[in-house]
This record gives sequence, structure tokens and C-alpha cells, in this order.
Amino acid sequence: KIYPSMTINRTRDAAAIASADIVIDVGGVYDVELNRFDHHQSDCAEVFSERHIIPMSSAGMVFKTHGTAYIGIICHCSDHVLTKRVHEYIYDKFIQEIDALDNGIPPSVADDSTYTINTNMSSIVSKFNGTDTDNAFAQHIRFNDAMKYVSTALEISVVSYYEYLHSIKADALTVESAFAARTNDEILVIRTTCNGYVKCIHDYERENNIVGLIKFVVYQSGIEWRVKTITDRHFISRVYIASNIMEYMSLPEQVIFIHNKRFIASTTAESVAFDIAAMSIMV
Repeated sequence: KIYPSMTINRTRDAAAIASADIVIDVGGVYDVELNRFDHHQSDCAEVFSERHIIPMSSAGMVFKTHGTAYIGIICHCSDHVLTKRVHEYIYDKFIQEIDALDNGIPPSVADDSTYTINTNMSSIVSKFNGTDTDNAFAQHIRFNDAMKYVSTALEISVVSYYEYLHSIKADALTVESAFAARTNDEILVIRTTCNGYVKCIHDYERENNIVGLIKFVVYQSGIEWRVKTITDRHFISRVYIASNIMEYMSLPEQVIFIHNKRFIASTTAESVAFDIAAMSIMV
């Protein structure tokens, strides 16, 4: 997309590699200025950003350097802030697992907060190899098929998240305002419709280096006020509603419902929902 007139040559020929405009996954050099993106050097441990711990493969190296330009082109976007958000998200959700597996790091070894399998792209692409590895023509066809598959999947993922960000702009502003109006650092009160609040909270926390801060959200649903836990990966709540919360309620009749899994409760008033959250954090 960035260099549409370029042709891709799959080779290990030293002369072809030396004369190429861009070299990926061969050559033994990582040099952004020279467009050399190999990660096989023994001393190569480059990461995507300061918050990442997984060493990049050539996929990550290319995406780190050219990803924002690629996103700008396929999304027709010149908003650098928006492009940066898409860039970081796609690396985390699409590219990073490729980097990890290419460097021999299984999910069970990596820090779960930074590395999970989301697309299984490495496994899918490996199936394009087939069994006739000595048939150069067949391998060439499969290589091109694999490129088309990954290119399509990457483009769909980028465009989908870009469109999603556009759709939740209002929600993001609502969450930002709620953060500013907090009376308890760990409880967010949202007083207007905000269907995308969970994603917006995670984004706000990450962008402001306060990941994991918010434990509960209090919001209105019809005539009820609800309190709900904030979850991280695998739907595990950061803090659950206290199992003995009713012992601490001065007006228990205002509590309509508490789910037996203790992740959500309904009440008749904002103050009651807030108290459930605050007391659950304390106990």
C-alpha cells in the first residue's frame, strides 16, 4: 500500500538482498534508515515501545516503522492522534503475537498483560506451506497466497478498529469528563448514555499511565442505578462486589438485585450504587 510499484522477491541471494530497497527477515541487519528489518542477530532485542517486553520479529519492525503511514493510507486519515491509537492497538492485538511466536516465546511464558493469542495468524500462515517443500513453484504460489491472506486480515482489522474509534468519540469524551469529576479515585460515575464505556476506560487508563485504577462504574439504566465491576483480560473483575455487602447498607431495601457472581448490582439511587462500590473496595 505504501510502495505499490515495488515487487516482492523471496530470496536468500546475497547480491539481491544487498541491492534491494527494503529487506525483511533476512540480511542480518536492523536499520530503519536503510529499510533493513531482520531480527535474527544474536544481540537484537528491540521492542515496539517502552511498555512492551516482547522482542520484535521482522513483522513488528516493519509495522513500527511503516505502520502509521499504512494506516493513514488505507483509512484515508491524516489525524496523527487517531492514527497512533490504531497503530498501538493493532500491534497489541495483531502483530505482537507474531513477534512473540517468531522469537520462540509461548503465551504461558510471557506476561499475560502484554501478550495473548488473538488471531492465531502464525499458525494459519504455517498451513500455507504444504508438504512439497522442494517444489519451488508451488511454494512461490503458496507464499503469495499467504501474503494476500495476511494483507486482507490486517487491512480488515485496521479499518474495523479505525471505524470503531470514530463511533465512540462521544463515549470517550463522556468517560474523560467522568474521570475529571471523580470523588473517589477508583469509582467512575457516568450520568449520560455511554455504551462503549468499558473500552474507553481501558484506553484512558493506558494513555494516562493509570492502568487498573478504576474498579467500579456507576451508571443509570432506565429508572435504576447500577454498579458494575471493571474487568481486565478473561473477564476477571479487578474487585468484586463484597459478598457481605448487605451488612454495610444503611438502606438495604434500596438494593434491587445483586448478581450471584458479584459483578453487577441494581439499586434505586446513584448514592446507593456508589456506596456498594466504595464499601466493596474498602472491605
